[in-house]
Order: sequence, then C-alpha cells, then structure tokens
Amino acid sequence: MSEVRPGVGLIDFEALDSLIGRVEDGSSDRAGECQYEIEQVCARRTRWQWVLHGATEAFRVGIVRHFCGQGKYKKAKRYACCGRGDTAYVEEHGPGCKVRPKCCGYRTCPRCSRRYGRKILRKVGGHLASGPHGAIDHVVLTQKVKDGESLDVTRSRFEKKWKRIYKGIRAAGMRSMLVTYHVKRTRGEGWHYHAHCVIEWGVEVCAEDACASVALGWRDALEGAGELSHPVFYRHVATPGDALVELAKDGQGEFWAESADAVTKLLQYCIRDVVQGIENWVEGVDTEELTAEFARAVDGAKLHRVYGVWRTKLEEKAVEEKDVVGVGATEKERAEAAKKGVFEWLKIGSVDAVLSGAGTGVTLMREFVRSLACTYSNRSAVCRRLTALLRSIGV
Repeated sequence: MSEVRPGVGLIDFEALDSLIGRVEDGSSDRAGECQYEIEQVCARRTRWQWVLHGATEAFRVGIVRHFCGQGKYKKAKRYACCGRGDTAYVEEHGPGCKVRPKCCGYRTCPRCSRRYGRKILRKVGGHLASGPHGAIDHVVLTQKVKDGESLDVTRSRFEKKWKRIYKGIRAAGMRSMLVTYHVKRTRGEGWHYHAHCVIEWGVEVCAEDACASVALGWRDALEGAGELSHPVFYRHVATPGDALVELAKDGQGEFWAESADAVTKLLQYCIRDVVQGIENWVEGVDTEELTAEFARAVDGAKLHRVYGVWRTKLEEKAVEEKDVVGVGATEKERAEAAKKGVFEWLKIGSVDAVLSGAGTGVTLMREFVRSLACTYSNRSAVCRRLTALLRSIGV
C-alpha cells in the first residue's frame, strides 16, 4: 500500500516492510537505505500526526535512528507510523463519534507516553468519584541541576532524597498520593529531574500545615545532600468534599470534555498535567547521545507511582455486553437496538483521510471533525492543535 504526499514523493509501505524483513533476518545488506526510508516516514508527518505529537518530529527522527542503531527496524517503523492508522467512527443514527487509535505503544513516543498516564488517570479519578475525599494539594519537588551530569546519576541523586521525604509526607497525614517524575534538558548542560505530587490528606489534617511540613522536610533532604535548598511549589486544589463523579469519565483519552464544576475541572487539568507525556520534555534533546540517554532512562523508569488508598483496586461495575451493536448485526437486532437508543458504529476511514475529505467539503467528514472538536472540548495542547488544523482547512 502506497501513500502519496504532495511535494515529497511516494512512500511504498509494502516495499518498506519487505526490506525491513530482509534486513532484520540478515538476507539484505541495505540497512542504511532501510534506516533512511524509515526516517523519511517519520519526518513526513501527516496532519493528524501533528495533532497527536506536536512539533516533535526532530526528536522522533532521533528515536528512529536510536532504534535502527540497535538493529530494531520493525520497531522503528512502528514508532514512525504511530497515529497514521487511527480510524474514525460515527454512530449510524446517533450523534456519537470516536477515534480508534493505532499506537506504537513505546514510552519514548509523545502520544503513547500520554496513554501510559491514562491508566493512572482512570485509577485516581475512579477513587475520587467513588466517595468523599480529603483536601488535595499539588506539590513540586526539585533539585539542583548539575552541568555535565548523566541522567542516570541525576535520577539516582533524586531517589535518595525521595526516600527521605516520603516518610515525612506520610507522617504529615497523607491519605493518598500520585507521583510523576518529569525530566527536561536545561539550556545549560544538565538534566532538570523533578517530581509532581498530587496529595490527598486525611480529613482531619490541616492541608496548609501539612504542605509547610513537606517544604521543611525537602529543605532538610537537600541540605543533607550538600545542595542549596530550593523553594517547594505547592498549590491548593480542593477542600474536603463529596465524591467527584465526573472524574470517572475518561472520554477518548486525548479527547475529553471539561467539567462545568469548578473543582472537578481544576482536578481534571491538575491530574492530566501531572501525568502528561514527554512532548514538553524533549526540546533540548537534540543530539544522538542525548536521545539515546533519554530513551534508556524513559524506557527503564517507572514514571508514575501511586500510594495509599489510590493504590488499592476499585470494584469495577458490570458493563452490558451489547452496549454497541456489532457490524454483523441482523435487521431484528438493529431494530431492537434502535428502540433502546443503541446504534452501530460505522467506520468512515482513517482520520487523515477524513481530514482530507473534510477539507474538500465532504459533508459526513466535516460533521465528524466538527463533532470531535465540540464534544471533547478542552484546553489541552492536542485539542488546541486540532482546532487550529480545522481552521486551516476551512472547517
């Protein structure tokens, strides 16, 4: 199957798959050509890939080179194609729309790293939606950036201090906590490794005093490691209250709707910011050495950790098996489903093809992209890019 891109020629995916197979089994010595072709697939991002990955193509091409350097050409091609196979669906007689993703599943992918955080998002949101909660704060713990220090050493240095502060957070009255580690390359020559903590305190705990205690504990941990103390950033997110039932809704992962409730909306953005993917981390990762170092660290690290009550398993509610009518449903089944308001999902094509059709005035495809943008409206980078794209094609 080939894809024609104006101004950049032809990409023959069948020929590329055949070449990858021969290079990996050793029957071809065209590894350099194979790597070049995969890099071209990655560099020639589609419009939908831009929506999903943002302006990260230079970094993504670097990861492709990293995989190819390890002899993993199939993995590199899968990474380069992440998002190209996403499929658009609409309800046969209903207003619903959805995107079925075709992901690479790798942590070094801007899109898939967000999807790793989605599992944590569901768990934390499920607990907050299931019953009353205590006060919730967002705390950021940072350490000194040392020029020339490797990422492995930077992470190890932070972990030693984390073991010390975790005891202090528990002693301050922590009931539950979500911790996500973020890493960025600084403008100098070091790595900015830090932790974002969303902490739920016990109902009887004064959140202000607890945060002050954490700040003092982190200062002691830094000074104990011979580093200058950094001020601890923290913000109050929610007071103790009843279940936040809207947090149980996950939407379409990257596409979700803002809550009308102020506290729920604040938590939606707070938790999603904490479990963000690597898209905003890779700006300074611009050499092969840094790319390889970053890839090793991200692949081997547990970036999200959950503690306390949020760590426990939620009881899942039973889901009806026939919530959507299958493609092979009989006329009788369709009639019964229509009475219940349940409709068949109809495939209308790849999302890139739908965007092209919408730009040329195809009504169904224009309605799909409008519905996607309106139904799952929020201020995330993905939705902002989608809105900008639709404006550029006149939808």
